[in-house]
Amino acid sequence: MKYILESDPDKRSLKAVDRTYLRLKEMVINYEILPGQPILIEAVSHRLNVSVTPVREALNRLLYEGLIIQLNGRGFQNRAIDHEELTDLLVLRGSLAVSSLHFLLSSDLRHQIEDILAAGQSEAASADNLPVCRTVLRAVGNREILRIYENVNDKLHYIWSIYAASEEGAKRIREYTSELERHLRARDLPGSLDVIYRNIQRQVQMLDDIIPQAIGRLYVAHAEPQNLRRRLNVPAAETSRHEPEGCPVLS
Repeated sequence: MKYILESDPDKRSLKAVDRTYLRLKEMVINYEILPGQPILIEAVSHRLNVSVTPVREALNRLLYEGLIIQLNGRGFQNRAIDHEELTDLLVLRGSLAVSSLHFLLSSDLRHQIEDILAAGQSEAASADNLPVCRTVLRAVGNREILRIYENVNDKLHYIWSIYAASEEGAKRIREYTSELERHLRARDLPGSLDVIYRNIQRQVQMLDDIIPQAIGRLYVAHAEPQNLRRRLNVPAAETSRHEPEGCPVLS
């Protein structure tokens, strides 16, 4: 997910704090800053070529959104990749879709299903790779639910991007989207809900495979073999062959 494009004049016209927030958010959700790694204001300021004031404001916004953490009221860190939290987020995302489908198919909006689905086809490359759900949420028009949904997607972004890029994940997403669209076009609420509930279960099950891959990619990419071995509980020989040169981003 890329929030800042240097060639985009609309992005360049943003205030310094907004540009800093968007770039720092990108670094956080893509784990360019490792889980548990301190986020040093001065280091971020130097890297992004801005003063410490917009960095501090951006970090406080990210803290409010739950995208980073603060321990004992001092210093910022990136969130851990936690199985229990990710499970809760997947269930919450599905629950938001369920509540929106209930409203969609029990209101006058049910007569606009075809138009709503057509509007979502252009979002095939969206951040969560579930354009149908986002389109339904937008059609329902509850901005608070949509805000929570987008925040959940931000927290799931790194894990979900690995899943969606895999052959199995891409196949499951296509099947889910096709099946859900079919039930929506038939105005079949029970069938639509069943698709979502089954999909939540599949997503939770995939965490056992995806989380070790995600952690492995991070610590190999950031040349942290000791952390990799400790977090994955594997022998030194298994990671020493893949130790690249380099250092963490903001340590």
